[in-house]
Amino acid sequence: MTHKDIIDTGLETRLRFIRRPSFGQSSILRALRKNTSAFATRVSFRSLQTATHQDMQQRQATIKWRKARLRALTKEKARALSDIMQTPPPATGPDGLPMLRPRIDIPVIAETPVQTAQDALHAVGRNCARQDRWDLLAGEIRNADQQRKKTPGGDADVDFLIDGALSDLFLMIAENLAQNNEPNAVSTIKTLKHGLEDRQEDPALRLLLAYANLGMAEKISKHLDTHVTPDLAQGLEQERAQLLKSAITLSDGLDPIVHDSPAQAALRCRLSPYRGASSKVLINRLVAEYEDLLDLDPTCISALSAMGSDLGPARFGSAALLADEARKTARRLCDVWGRGAYVWIYLDVIFESPDVIDHIDSVLFTSGLQDILDRHVSQHHINRLAALCHHISDLANSDNASRKAGLIAACLGSILETQLHEIHPIIWAKTKTLYDQHHVTPEKGKKQALTCIAEHFANDIGAGKRILFRPDGLIIRREL
Repeated sequence: MTHKDIIDTGLETRLRFIRRPSFGQSSILRALRKNTSAFATRVSFRSLQTATHQDMQQRQATIKWRKARLRALTKEKARALSDIMQTPPPATGPDGLPMLRPRIDIPVIAETPVQTAQDALHAVGRNCARQDRWDLLAGEIRNADQQRKKTPGGDADVDFLIDGALSDLFLMIAENLAQNNEPNAVSTIKTLKHGLEDRQEDPALRLLLAYANLGMAEKISKHLDTHVTPDLAQGLEQERAQLLKSAITLSDGLDPIVHDSPAQAALRCRLSPYRGASSKVLINRLVAEYEDLLDLDPTCISALSAMGSDLGPARFGSAALLADEARKTARRLCDVWGRGAYVWIYLDVIFESPDVIDHIDSVLFTSGLQDILDRHVSQHHINRLAALCHHISDLANSDNASRKAGLIAACLGSILETQLHEIHPIIWAKTKTLYDQHHVTPEKGKKQALTCIAEHFANDIGAGKRILFRPDGLIIRREL
C-alpha cells in the first residue's frame, strides 16, 4: 500500500465519521487517532477543517434553532400552567406547614365593565352640570336617547347621564333634610329651575328638569316617614305635591312618539302612579305606558324589569296580573328575545314578592332562560341570572315551596357548569338585601356567590377535588 493509499483511506474513514450528526469535533479527533496510521495522524488537519466547515456551520445553526424552540415551548408551557392554576403557590400557615389551595378557584371582579361604563356616564352628566354646560348635556342626552345607547348591563345611558347631572343637587337636598333645614332644600330645586328657565323648550333639558322635580318629591316622601312635627309635615306635603305637579306638567309637554324618545316614555311610566287615579285606571295606564316604552326600545332590560316590579303585588298590581302581562309582553318581543323577555320581567320582582313564583309559567320561564343564554350574553347578565336561580332554589327548599320553584331552580346547575366564568360580587350582594344600597358590600356578595357554588359542587369538593372556572370551560380535578 502506497503512502497515497494510506492517506486516502484515512480521509475516507474520517469523513464517514464526521458526517454522523451525533458526533462532535472531539469525537472526530478520537476517530482519527483510532482508525488511521501513524503517518495519517501527522497529516495537517487544516484541509479537514476546511472540508467540514460547512457541515459544522449547519450543525451549529441546527443547535441554535433547537435551543430557541425549546425556550419558546418552555414559555408556552408556563403560560398554559399559569392559566390552569392562577392561584399562587401554597402559603405557609402559622404552624409552618403549607396551606391548602382553595377548593373553588374563580376570578372575583370588583370593578366590572358595567360599573366602569356607569361611572363614566355619571361623571359626564355631573361635570356638565357643575360647569353649567347645559347645551352640551342636552346634546349628550339627546344623542344617547335617539341612538338607544346602553351600558354593557343593558341599561339606558340616558339614565346615568341624568343621575350624574342631578347628583350634586340631590346630595345637597338630602343633607338639608337630614339637618331639618327644609327651606334650604326647597330653595335648592328653585335655583335649578331658575337656571333652566329659558331653556325649557329643549326636550332634553325639559326631561332633566322633570326628573329633578320627581327626585326631590321622592326624597321629601322618605323624609316624611321619619319623625317630623305635624306643622312641618304639612308644609313638606304641600311642597311635595307642588313638585309632583310640576314634574307631570313638564312630562305632559313631551311626546315620546313624536320625539322618538324612550327616555320620555320611561318618565311617563315613573309618573303614572302619581297622577291620582283609581287602582284599575292606574293599572291600565301603567300597562299602556310600558307598552309604548317597549315599542320604542324593546332591548332595554331595565325597562322590562321595572315593568315587572310596578305590576307586581309589592307595588300597584298583583301576581296574577303580572303573569298575564309578562306572557303577553314575551309574545310581543319574541323577535328580539325569543322567550327571554318573560325572564327579564321577573328579574327583580321575585326578590320583592317571592309569592309571584306560584303564578309563573315554569316551562315558559326555563325556555326563556335558555333563549337568553343562547344569545351569549355578558358575565354581568350570567351573574344576575345565576343569583336569580339561586334565590329561587332557596325558595324551593322552604317549607311551603312549590313544584315550579324546584323546576326553575334546576337551571342553576347548567348556568354554573357552562356559563359562569367570574363572580360580580355587587350583583350577588343585592339579591339578599332587596337592593338596599346601605347593606350592599362586595364582601357579602362574594360570600353569597361562593356559598352558591359550594352547595352545587358539594360532592366534588367533599371528594377532594378542585373547581376551576375558566373562560374556556369548567375544570374539575383532584388536588395533588
